[in-house]
Amino acid sequence: MSTVEKNKSRQLNFAEAMVLLVFFISFLIWGAMVGKLPTGMSVLICGVVAAAYGMSFLKISWENMYQSIQRVFLSGIGAILILLFVGVITGSWLAAGTTPMLIYYGLKMITPGSFLVVAFLLCSIVSMATGSGWSIIGSFGVALMGVALGLGINPAMAGAAIAAGSYLGDKWSPFSDVPNLCAAVTKGTSFDIFMAEIPTTLPGFLAAIVIYIIIGLRFKGAELDTSLLAPILQGLESTYKFNMLLLIPPIFVIGAGILKWPTLPSLFGSGLLGAGCGILIQGRKFADVFKIMYSGNKSATGIESLDKLLSGGGLGNMMSLILIIMCAFMFAGIIDEMGLLTVIMQRLSKLATSRGNLTLISAITTILGIYMSSSVYVSCIVNGRMWGESYERCGMDKVKLGQTLCEAGSHLGMVVPWSGGALIMMNTLGVSWNQYTPYLFNNWISLILLIVFAYMGKFNIPYVPEGEAASERAQNCPQMAPKATEA
Repeated sequence: MSTVEKNKSRQLNFAEAMVLLVFFISFLIWGAMVGKLPTGMSVLICGVVAAAYGMSFLKISWENMYQSIQRVFLSGIGAILILLFVGVITGSWLAAGTTPMLIYYGLKMITPGSFLVVAFLLCSIVSMATGSGWSIIGSFGVALMGVALGLGINPAMAGAAIAAGSYLGDKWSPFSDVPNLCAAVTKGTSFDIFMAEIPTTLPGFLAAIVIYIIIGLRFKGAELDTSLLAPILQGLESTYKFNMLLLIPPIFVIGAGILKWPTLPSLFGSGLLGAGCGILIQGRKFADVFKIMYSGNKSATGIESLDKLLSGGGLGNMMSLILIIMCAFMFAGIIDEMGLLTVIMQRLSKLATSRGNLTLISAITTILGIYMSSSVYVSCIVNGRMWGESYERCGMDKVKLGQTLCEAGSHLGMVVPWSGGALIMMNTLGVSWNQYTPYLFNNWISLILLIVFAYMGKFNIPYVPEGEAASERAQNCPQMAPKATEA
């Protein structure tokens, strides 16, 4: 912004910023719960209102707002490209039979005493492979819940095991929309966030396994009604040929992540391996495999719940999420130019006198954002834009902020009563948020570890800008200045 333009425009005050924020959040809630508007449209309308206010009352030119939107788009284009390639490999794994094979052998492992842990592990594996939570709950979860009811297992516990496993990939898988969205607003990659979450998510995952095993002992000896699983197993057997070579695509992409190979070529390489398996093992035509990678897989086993799970993927099925992200980027660019988040952050950042305080406050505001907007996406975008500079001033890379957003935000999408995740749980599995929430062990343990480790100064990813001393970087976070370079 030029000096002349600065003189013409004025800054938001705190009262204005809070009124605007309350209005935007209220409108988003209305759009989700009453108006039933698509999330992208609600966010876009908020952007239009913000632009009109900025131009009319703050005298900010549209040219400056447009430039700010471009900057946000430029910072997030990497995540959008990754989402496109995620669609490619999701479709290719379905065409190859990789995802169906994981489901098949997981179902065959179920026994009454091990139902909870197997359901949790199976949903975890599939969600990590696909990055999808809702599709697993709405299709595969229905079958598992039917088995649980036949075994006399507490529906709340069964629903929690299914949901906790399904949402593990939603917050941790590099292929999921939430990590990719958080990467977009924090200028990292979904693989960076995946690695950052290991110290918190992995212990929570392992602890949940132990707890579900212990709880499952009470159901040991119950009789399994195999008739509930037989149609699904038969449908998978008749549709796909299973071979251990089908594990090559996921092994490749996991190995590429560990070796820190470039993200986009690694994802495309996994997609090509999946395409090869589809052609050589499943006998699909060359052109058909690449059509699936573009438009998605259309399963026709004749079993509705199975077809829902095995349909999807492809570039085309990523577009709805990408449209939401693009609308959110426009909104974020406008309010960034207005300084709305900066004004609010300046007040809140006075409480962030340590890394622990900053992590706790940003986690709380992320959770509150979901309660107020009923959208994990909106909360992650708003908080990602609001806390980025504060994390850097406290000597933490923005990837740590991405970790906080995922740990505090993702699973709240099934805890907030008016959120889409909670509604899906009620409509498909027949359990309400207050019933299964206490049994989401991995989510709560991981969130607690995030805060505890932050106060202990453990597992930090230091922010070290070139040419800037650690003491200068930590001037607004003095308690943590001596630890600014710890790993």
